[in-house]
Amino acid sequence: MSASLVIGQTNFTDNSTGNGNNKLNNGSLRGIVVDPKGHLIISDRSNSRVLIWNSVPTTNGAGADLVLGQPDFSTVTPNTGGRSARSMNNPTYVYSDGDRLVVGEESNNRILIWNTFPITNDQPADVVVGQPDFASANGTCDAASTTLTEGVFIYQNKLIAAERNQRRVLIWNTVPTTNYAPADIVLGQSSMTDCTAPSSSTASTLSSPRGIFVDSSGRLFVVNATGSSRILIWNTFPTIDNQPADVVVGQPDFTTTSSPISASGGFNNPDGIFVSDNRMFVSNNSNNRVLIFNSIPGTNGSAADIVLGQPDFTSNSVNQGGSTAANTLNNGGGVFLYGDKLFVGDPGNSRVLVYNNVVAIPGLSLTNTTQDKGNGITRMFGTATVSQPYTVKLVTYSVNGGQYSASVPADGFFDSTREDFHFDFDPKTNPLQDSTGQSIPGYTLQLKAINTNADIVDHLFFFSPFVAKKPLDLTITTTQYPTFDFDVNKKREFLRDNLEKYQIRTQTTGSDVWSVLVDDIPVDFATVKANIDNVLWYQYRDLATNNGEYKNTRFDAQYSQESSHISVTVKQKPLRGVYHWKVVAIDKAGHEEDSNTQTLILRGPATSFYPFSLLSISHRITAPIFYGIAPRDAVVTLSLIDDNCLENICTKTYITVANGNSRFGINIPRSEFNPAHTYQAFLTSQGDGYGEIGPIPINTQSSAISLAKLFSPLPPIPLLTTVPTQQNAKKLTCFLWWCF
Repeated sequence: MSASLVIGQTNFTDNSTGNGNNKLNNGSLRGIVVDPKGHLIISDRSNSRVLIWNSVPTTNGAGADLVLGQPDFSTVTPNTGGRSARSMNNPTYVYSDGDRLVVGEESNNRILIWNTFPITNDQPADVVVGQPDFASANGTCDAASTTLTEGVFIYQNKLIAAERNQRRVLIWNTVPTTNYAPADIVLGQSSMTDCTAPSSSTASTLSSPRGIFVDSSGRLFVVNATGSSRILIWNTFPTIDNQPADVVVGQPDFTTTSSPISASGGFNNPDGIFVSDNRMFVSNNSNNRVLIFNSIPGTNGSAADIVLGQPDFTSNSVNQGGSTAANTLNNGGGVFLYGDKLFVGDPGNSRVLVYNNVVAIPGLSLTNTTQDKGNGITRMFGTATVSQPYTVKLVTYSVNGGQYSASVPADGFFDSTREDFHFDFDPKTNPLQDSTGQSIPGYTLQLKAINTNADIVDHLFFFSPFVAKKPLDLTITTTQYPTFDFDVNKKREFLRDNLEKYQIRTQTTGSDVWSVLVDDIPVDFATVKANIDNVLWYQYRDLATNNGEYKNTRFDAQYSQESSHISVTVKQKPLRGVYHWKVVAIDKAGHEEDSNTQTLILRGPATSFYPFSLLSISHRITAPIFYGIAPRDAVVTLSLIDDNCLENICTKTYITVANGNSRFGINIPRSEFNPAHTYQAFLTSQGDGYGEIGPIPINTQSSAISLAKLFSPLPPIPLLTTVPTQQNAKKLTCFLWWCF
């Protein structure tokens, strides 16, 4: 990956040294910070100064606005005018919270603090820490002295500083406002007066601490540069002297001190560190690179996900063995993330590189249909997407919790922002078993996609069986609040780890839109927690039969048979009419999997609204025609149920809209009506109120047909044109009386 902007040079191929407001010298370039107010601050160590840009540069080689430590941009002498509150000698790390500025000064063995952010060149510091006054530079071992000060940081008004030569980290419980204030806590040593080199490496020892960072969770990160080449992590902010770290990165354990030349999990003289949004960035000085961890390591020896400055994790040459470029590094300095920009110190090339650090989690979807390839093999298709500047790098899949295998890109390569892919699998691989050891029919698929920035989506999930059970298809019910039953895969741990929730969705006949009837159905009753803030309550029991219950104000859910069977009763949104319904499983990657679709007819008590009426049923060449009135623009649905049907679909649905005169007419096509069969007709009106009529028995000899002859003919009714429908409904083109 290449940088998008350079500071300290006018282009990516120049690596000259110098002074002025737009040049940097080839020192450590460890101190790089952008404060909350947008000031960019860089310690130009070899020029004994700190440069400040009032806003982040947007062009290569942009000049700084302020200089500290020197009277002007052209002077670079250490301790110009003598050691004082204005002068500097080898400033290393810097930090600003937007109001205060802190500078660790290595050769003067001190920390300088500006109580308000500097606004003029050569502005003097307000407080000195580590020395009794601004003229002193002694190096002693006690609570108030510092020697070879490196990293500095402010966290919740605490000052943290790394002392490379004293092999310790000091913590002041409040940022000092007076000179020579003693520290409150020491890490890496047994006491404030012990500064000896450790005889061995442990979770409590430091050999050469440099970079420091505290994240929003209070985790403390300390870079241990030489001697052990590792990073120590305290999962909670230390409160006692010599508190041991919880995790080590760069080494397999706390006692190993090797310096690997190059590896995804190893460092050789690490330097700067930054942590944000669960990502950790570490500059690796002697390996001429920056390592990026896409998650905060929770175990020792964790490996990085991305490398900058080198083509791979095994290379470590200066400038990748060639000349200076936008993708090369010569030593590693400080690192700092500000918004979508990653700042990286490149001291050997006398510059700071700025990378576009846009996290782009890949999009991943499946077609939700499978293809039988024979010999017990099934094929599934999907698509992975990612936004520029990245491309899809890999998509892998796992069957029934087994090892991940690579899928096949449609064009033969994973190298673009959109990749269609497929994979073939045996559903019986790693056969599933329930808690009693019995085989579970069906299978689960888990997928991961990774882009060229090592951003991963890893919760795409597909499972079988997933079946909408009850109410059975074409059930007619009188309840306003139906109960929906569905079956899912019994492997509960897969469901918990991957699925977010279930929904029940409905679609009225004649509509193209699926609406959410019930949302936020828990995946497993055993994972449900009370949510008092939302006035939700639950009952929970976990008996030998693994039954459970979840209730809130919107629905009741019953779980049984190891959560493979779920029954949900609606408590809000009463239903009337003809609906198609299905269950939707939503996984933690946002992917949706649909169950089969069933039709439910909800009749209820008499709820007709005037003027919804069936005026006549005429008979024309063995096919009935229904005439009636309904509220203006109301959607009228006719469901015709074939009593003699032997097929899976026995209901045909027809839709029209009442015209401006409140008239409607529906003609049943001759090809869809068998005179030898008997039928049940059911009509609903949805618009200005709800109405329903039926069921009405229909056949060529029925009294309903005969009685229709008694009705007087209606005048012609101009009806609407094509009405869109879904599922088993028919599209009717209506003109005058007729709907075809």
